[in-house]
Amino acid sequence: MKILLTGATGFVGRHLALFLREKGCEVRALARDPKKAEPLKSAGCEIHTGDIRKPETLIDAVKGVDAICHLAALIRARSYREFMETNSIGAKNLVDAALSHGTHIRRFIYVSSISAQGASPSGAPRDEKLPPAPLYDYGKSKLAGEKWIIDAKEKLHVGILRPPIIYSPESAEVRKIAKMASLGFIPILGDGKTRISIIHVHDCVRAIYCLLEKDYPSGTIFPVDDGSVHTLDEFMSAFVPPGKKRVLKLRIPIPIAWLLGLVAEVIARLSNQTPQFTRSRALLARKANFICGHAKLTELTGFKPEIKLRDRYLNRLNTDPVNLSQ
Repeated sequence: MKILLTGATGFVGRHLALFLREKGCEVRALARDPKKAEPLKSAGCEIHTGDIRKPETLIDAVKGVDAICHLAALIRARSYREFMETNSIGAKNLVDAALSHGTHIRRFIYVSSISAQGASPSGAPRDEKLPPAPLYDYGKSKLAGEKWIIDAKEKLHVGILRPPIIYSPESAEVRKIAKMASLGFIPILGDGKTRISIIHVHDCVRAIYCLLEKDYPSGTIFPVDDGSVHTLDEFMSAFVPPGKKRVLKLRIPIPIAWLLGLVAEVIARLSNQTPQFTRSRALLARKANFICGHAKLTELTGFKPEIKLRDRYLNRLNTDPVNLSQ
C-alpha cells in the first residue's frame, strides 16, 4: 500500500511514518521544508514538497497513492483565521485533490481531535449523540475540517479519528514537564482535578493503522483513548523524573493563568509570533473535562490500547528513532 502522509515531520506523523514502513507500506511524506524531512528520507520515505494551504502543490502528491493519512494541523495560531486556513481549508484542499487527481485512493483518514467534540459535562465520556460543541478556536477549526471529510464520504471511504492528549516521554510537552520537575516544581492549572483522556503515541499510531486496514462505514468518527480517565494533576505528576523525591506542585489559580495568557498573547502579537499560552487554554481548566473512550473503535476494528500512563517509565524504551526538532 502506498500512503500519502501529511504532517509527517510532526510528533505523531514521524511515528506513523516509521510504523507504516515497518508494516511494509510505501510512504510519501508531504513536507513544506524538505530539509526537515531528511531523517524520514533516510528511513525509506519518499519526500514530496507541498503545503495543504496551496492546492497546486497537492495535485502530484495524491497521484498514485492508495490511501491518505491527513495529520497536518496547527495546534497554536495567532488568530481564528490562521487556524481555519490550515485545519479547515487545508483539509478541503486535500479532499479536492484526492477527488480530482487520486484515481486509486481507497481510504482517507483524517486525524482530528477530542477538541472538536467539546467538553464532557457529566465527567464521563461525552455522549456521541450530543452535537459537537468545541470551546475554542482550535477545536472549531478541527470540526470544520471534519465537515469537508464527511462531505466526501460517498466518493471516498473516509474515517475520522478523534484522539485526546497524545504523549510519550520524548514529546515536547512531556519534556517540558520533566524539565520543570527536575528543577523542583510542576505548574498545574487550577486545582488539578480537571478530568482528561490521554493516549500514548504508540497506541494512537496503531489506531490510525486500524482505520487504514479494517472495514467500517465511510464517514465514521472514532474517539480513542487509553481506557482510563485521568486528572490533570495525575498526568502532570506522572513525568516527574525517577528519584526526584520533592517536587512542588505550583497550583496556578485560573484568574492568574488568564492574565498570564493575556500577557503572552500581547507579547506574541507585538513580536508577530504565535503565543505558546493563551487565555482560552487557561479557561479550559476551569470549564471543562475532556473525556472520550474507544468502544466504537474496538467494536468495529478490534483496537485495544496497549500502554497505560502507569507504564510511563517502561515507555522510555519506546524512544523516537527519528530525531526531528519540534
